[in-house]
Amino acid sequence: MTTRRKKNMIVPPPVFFDEEIGLERDVALSLIESDSMANALALLLRRVCETVGWDFGQAWLPSASNRVLRVGNVWHSARKFEDHSETERFGKLHALAQQIEIRRGRGLVGRAWSSRDAQWQDECGDIHWLDADAANEYSICSGLAVPVVFNKRVAVVLEFLSHQKRHEDRRMMNFVGALASRLTTVIEREYNDEALRRSEEWLRAAAEGSTAGFSILHVVRNARENVRDLKFVFVNQCAADLMSLSRSQILGHNLLDLFPQVAARRFFEQCLGVIETHQSLDDEVHFRNSPHGEMWVRYQVVPVGNGVAVTVQDISARKRSEAAIRTSEDRFRTLIENASDIITIMDGDGIIRYESPSVERILGWTSEEMCGKNAFELIHPADAQRVLEVFIGLQGKPGVTESVRFRYACRDGSWKHLEALGSNLLGEPSIAGILVNSRDVSERVAQEEQIHAQARELEKANQRLRELATRDGLTHLKNQRAFREEIEQEWSMAQRHGWPLSLAVVDVDHFKKYNDAFGHQAGDQVLVRIARLMQSHSRKSDFVARYGGEEFIILMSNTGYEGATEHAERVRIAIENTRWPHSHVTVSVGVATWQPDDANNDIKGGDTLFARADEALYHSKNSGRNRTTQSTKYSVETPN
Repeated sequence: MTTRRKKNMIVPPPVFFDEEIGLERDVALSLIESDSMANALALLLRRVCETVGWDFGQAWLPSASNRVLRVGNVWHSARKFEDHSETERFGKLHALAQQIEIRRGRGLVGRAWSSRDAQWQDECGDIHWLDADAANEYSICSGLAVPVVFNKRVAVVLEFLSHQKRHEDRRMMNFVGALASRLTTVIEREYNDEALRRSEEWLRAAAEGSTAGFSILHVVRNARENVRDLKFVFVNQCAADLMSLSRSQILGHNLLDLFPQVAARRFFEQCLGVIETHQSLDDEVHFRNSPHGEMWVRYQVVPVGNGVAVTVQDISARKRSEAAIRTSEDRFRTLIENASDIITIMDGDGIIRYESPSVERILGWTSEEMCGKNAFELIHPADAQRVLEVFIGLQGKPGVTESVRFRYACRDGSWKHLEALGSNLLGEPSIAGILVNSRDVSERVAQEEQIHAQARELEKANQRLRELATRDGLTHLKNQRAFREEIEQEWSMAQRHGWPLSLAVVDVDHFKKYNDAFGHQAGDQVLVRIARLMQSHSRKSDFVARYGGEEFIILMSNTGYEGATEHAERVRIAIENTRWPHSHVTVSVGVATWQPDDANNDIKGGDTLFARADEALYHSKNSGRNRTTQSTKYSVETPN
C-alpha cells in the first residue's frame, strides 16, 4: 500500500551547493548533444526534478497560432512507487493536462507565458487546469512554471508540481530558469535546420520543372574518409525515366550498387574529378543494350556542396542522324541539307565556300548570304581570337578534329551559342577545306547558367545559415558553438608553435536583479553594450564571444599570465567606469593561462582551460564580485 505525504506539510527549500555552476554547464553540454527537442525536454525535466525535488514535470508548447498552450507528450515523475497503480496515476495526471488549452494570464502556466518570467504557486487553487477535486485527488500543493524565450517569443513553458507545500524560493527559481534557458541552443539548432531544409526544397522544386534529367548525388566515404561511392539524394522524374527506374528505387541508393556496369564506374571516376577540381564536365555515353534500346546520352556534371549535380539529355536522335550521314555517301548532301546542325566548308583563309540550309533556321541568314563571307566577321569579338587560334592550329593537323564553343551573330542582331566541331579536310579532294559542324547550344548554355546560378544561391543561403549558427542574435558576437571550434583550433596552434594561450570568462554581476528591476529590454541593452566594450578594448587577434546568458568569453592567442590578466582587468575597469542609464553595472572575471614552460600547469586542452577560467570566475564572485582572478599565482583582485 502506497504511503502518501501529508498535504499540509511544508517542505523547506532545498539547499544548493557550490556545484550549481558545474551542474548548469553539464546540462548545457547534454542539451547540445540531444538529437531532438523531445529528448532535450525529457532530459531537462528529469534533471530539474532530481536536483531540486519536484515530484512531477511537464512541458507546455504554444499552438501554431500562438494563441493557446497545449501540453506536449514529454513528462517526468521523480517519485518512486511501491506498486504499478501509483505510476498509472501520474500517467492519468498527464493525460488530464492533455485535454486542456491554456490562454495567456490564466493560471500558473498562463501567467508565466504572458509575463515571460518564472511564476511560483504556493496553493493548488491557481494551477488552472486542475480543479479542487483533481488537485486533492493527486495531492498537488505547490507549483513552479518557467518560460523559455527564443526570438522574442515563448517557445515552451516548463511546469513542475509537488505533493508538498513549498514556499517561494527565488534562488531556486533563478537556478531552474538558468537551466531552462539552455534549451535555446536546441531550439536555435532546430530553427536553422528547418531553414536549411526549406532552402534545399526550393532548389529541388526548381529542378522538378526542368525538361532535362536532373539529379543530385552526395559522396559516400569509407572509414578512411575516402570516397567509395555516390548516393542519390534527389532525382527528378525525367532522370528516373531515362534510368528506367522509379524514383523510390533510386533515392537513397548508391550509384555503383544500382549500376555495376563499366560505364557507371567511368562516370563515377569523372564525378570524382569534378569534385576534386571544382570544374564542370560535359560528356556523352553510348549504351548499346539499355532498356530503351541503343541510346546516346549527353550529360553535364557540376560540383555542388557535398557532391555533384548532374543534367542529362537523351541525344539518341541526333546521334542516329549523324550515323546515317556516315553510312551513305550518295545521300551525303541530302542529309546535310536536312540536318539540325549547320554544316560549313571554309577555305584556308576562313572564307565560306558552302553553308547548309539549316543556317537560315538557326541564325536567320540564307546560304547565299553566307557564302563568300569571312566566317570570323560574325563571331563575337570576345570569342574571335580564341576561335582563330583553334582554326590556325587545325590547318597544321590534317585529319584532326577540334571542338570550340563561341557566340555567333544572327540576322536580327542577337547572339546564339554554337558548339562547333572542325575537321581539317584540306587534303581531301571532295572537300578541299575545313569542314565545320556547328550546333546551337543556346538552350544548354542557359540551363548551365541557371544551374550555376542556383548553385551560387544555395551556397549563399548555406553561408548565411552557417553564420546564423555561429553568431549570437542579440549581441552579434560569436556564440558558444563558434567558441568551441575556435578554442580547439587555437589549442592546436599553441601546441604546434609553443606559445601561450589564455582564456577570460566574464560574467555580469547581479544581472538577474537588473533584469527584474528594469526589464528584459534594459537587460538586453546592457548585454549589447558590454559586448561592444569588450570588442573595443580587445585586440584584433582576440576572439570575443557570448557563451550564454550574461556570460562572455575572451580567447587570447599568444598571451601569457601577465598579459592576459592585464587585458581582462582593462575590460573590467572599462565596464565599471561606463555610465549606465539605470544602475551601476560591473562584471566578475576569471582568467586561465596555458604556458608551455610552466611545469606545474595541469591544463591539457581547451576543456580544462575553460574549467580553470570558470573556477577563477567562481573565486571572483565568492570574493565580492567586480574583480579579476587569475587561476595561477599571478592574480589581480580589486575591491568593489
